Order: sequence, then C-alpha cells, then structure tokens
Amino acid sequence: MLEACQSHQRNTEIYIKDTYYGPLTYAIYKTLQTKSIDKQAKWTKDLDSTMQDLLPSWNRQKMVVECSIK
Repeated sequence: MLEACQSHQRNTEIYIKDTYYGPLTYAIYKTLQTKSIDKQAKWTKDLDSTMQDLLPSWNRQKMVVECSIK
C-alpha cells in the first residue's frame, strides 16, 4: 500500500503543464518510466525522492509504504 502522506499531513496537488495531479500518482508515473517494480520494493526509494522533488519545500509530505510479501 502506498500513501502520499502520513495521517496527520495534508495531501496537496501539484500543478504541471496546466493540469493538477496528486504528487504520488505523478511520481509513480515518472518513476516507472525508468524503474521496474520489484518484490523488494526498492523502487519506492526512487518514488519518494521523485515525489519530494515535485513538492514545494514548505509542504514536504512523508510517503507511507506498507507491504506484505509471501
């Protein structure tokens, strides 16, 4: 499970090329252009970095990642 922010934070949209996006959704789009999803979830580190680059410095969100691999 991926969440764009912790429960006490406010998820805000980003504005790119005349369109609003959720920062996590857009970061997933950008990250998966160069990375593959793996069972160890290593790609989520790149995902978080990409999301932080998209957000303004005054509104950094802490992405939440929860997983269960059998």
